[in-house]
Amino acid sequence: MSNLINFNRFVSFTTIEGPGKRFALWMQGCIINCKGCSNQEMIPLINRNVMEVSDLFKAIRDAKERFQIEGITILGGEPFIQPRALLELVTLCQTNNLTVIVFSGFLYELLLEKHPAILSKIDILIDGPFIIEKLDKKRRLIGSTNQRVIKLSNVYQNNDYFEQNIIEAEFTVTKNNSMIINGDGAHLINNEEKIRKEEAIKMGSFKLDGDVFSHFTQDIIKVGDKLEFKGTNADMSDFYLSDVKTQYKVISVIPSIDASVCYTQTVEFNKNMKDYPNARLITVSRDLPFVQERCCESFRNEAHFLVSDYNYRDFGTKTGLVFTALQILPRAVLILNQDNIVKYLEIVNPIGNEPNYQAIYDFLDSRK
Repeated sequence: MSNLINFNRFVSFTTIEGPGKRFALWMQGCIINCKGCSNQEMIPLINRNVMEVSDLFKAIRDAKERFQIEGITILGGEPFIQPRALLELVTLCQTNNLTVIVFSGFLYELLLEKHPAILSKIDILIDGPFIIEKLDKKRRLIGSTNQRVIKLSNVYQNNDYFEQNIIEAEFTVTKNNSMIINGDGAHLINNEEKIRKEEAIKMGSFKLDGDVFSHFTQDIIKVGDKLEFKGTNADMSDFYLSDVKTQYKVISVIPSIDASVCYTQTVEFNKNMKDYPNARLITVSRDLPFVQERCCESFRNEAHFLVSDYNYRDFGTKTGLVFTALQILPRAVLILNQDNIVKYLEIVNPIGNEPNYQAIYDFLDSRK
């Protein structure tokens, strides 16, 4: 009889969870509980999706036939707290000529002592707990500098995938219109001239084409309203709007920094807001804080706040500016005065367009 495996979710085809085309599996449950873990929903030791390994492998075999995947990447949660299921799964993968990459919070030395049979069937192990104070800003998919990329077979000996300084994300819409985001962020685009509107996420595939106002499910903020909200800074500390003391606050709202229109919007405001010393720029999205930081660190100036609404979701709740079905923010720009009263509001419609930058600069010019 096949072992039972408890997992959170899987993606049948991805190109950003390791070399080549891969099947990605996120296990459920973790006993390490790293501070700042980006997969909080995978930590609880609860049954999420439980099935026999042999049945799960049918989905993997189907992915191999349909997408010509070369391997599987197993993440978490913590894979090694389900050793019997993990051993059966990696054995099936090896037997069917699929490479195996595993992320674990445990150190290689401990795993070699406790689970040598599993390690013998893994091609790459990324080991060690995530340590938020040691953020890794250079390697692909690696959370902190203490974590090691250990090549246990010869398959990827000459492959530098994890050494590349690339941040990227994939968006998958499921049959029930929920959205799965995997990867650790977005491509860092160094040549701004290559950022084009047509490279933006085709939001129509997220059922967000057409009138964006039809996707709001509560009253939205308007000019004359007062706004207060709490968010998370890039260093994981709390952000309070009331702590920003300036004559005007320009709040640039974006769906996700990894979409090139969002990136363009962020670069544009960051570059030009320096001409307005009486205003501070605040970029808000529901990206993870360290993803915002890694995407913007090459150009962000000190007067630019990066605020994540991922944890508290206070901005979306207070303003009504949230697409409830997907739990992402729209594209919008708000200008608040020193009392946090909304004096200017643009909700970009359709979402693939950029804001009216000139109208925003004209507003600020008139109040210098």
